[in-house]
Amino acid sequence: MERDEAIKELELAGEMNPGPWIQHSYTVAKAAELITGKINRYDKEKAFIYGLLHDIGRRNGYSYIQHVVDGYEYLQEKDRKAAYICLSHSFPNKDIREYQGIIDIDAKRGSFKSRAFFVIEQVKD
Repeated sequence: MERDEAIKELELAGEMNPGPWIQHSYTVAKAAELITGKINRYDKEKAFIYGLLHDIGRRNGYSYIQHVVDGYEYLQEKDRKAAYICLSHSFPNKDIREYQGIIDIDAKRGSFKSRAFFVIEQVKD
């Protein structure tokens, strides 16, 4: 996914569910871009895009941890790495067992912990 497409995705999401999370996403994107530019270790363009989209699951409305699953599922076909970022950003140590918040996952979606753990294991790097 390119920057302009990511921005359009966030704009559409903002129309679906306006709120401070939109500005937060731009702030994260800019911070990720600046940090990667300074350390010169990662692609700063991708860092911006992934920062911008990390909370895209909030397009579906207010939630606690559900937004990481929603973002992951929404972006799976558009950009798999961005989808993994959506899921893994709430788990800094990439360990689902460390989550301390409210688990508001839709029960119809199966076992969140087992699915999330599997995906997070794939993206530890």
